[in-house]
Amino acid sequence: MILKLSDLQIEKKFLSDSQTFYPGTPDETTRLAVEKTMNNLIAQIVNGLKNKPEKAFVLSKFKSCLPLFDQFDSAEQDQVCNYLEEIMRIVGIDSSEKLINLWRYGLPI
Repeated sequence: MILKLSDLQIEKKFLSDSQTFYPGTPDETTRLAVEKTMNNLIAQIVNGLKNKPEKAFVLSKFKSCLPLFDQFDSAEQDQVCNYLEEIMRIVGIDSSEKLINLWRYGLPI
């Protein structure tokens, strides 16, 4: 799990993705900023999972970091959701308990 998260952390992010129809960030400065924010979140999760390998810990990190992504456009926010879902898949979490939907859409759908 830690290895897979570490691989995700070093991966270049927020590039165009035909599978999700994401066009990529509008410029490299934005890409680097949103990637750094995501990588910091992943690093916090990796470091904390060593001591607290539980769902509540991961979701608390999501909750504290999600406002940092508010500054980015909706396309980047949608891609953030995809990365969060990938993190959840890696650590074996099947639900964000509506946290992601509340952040992204303001509704617990």
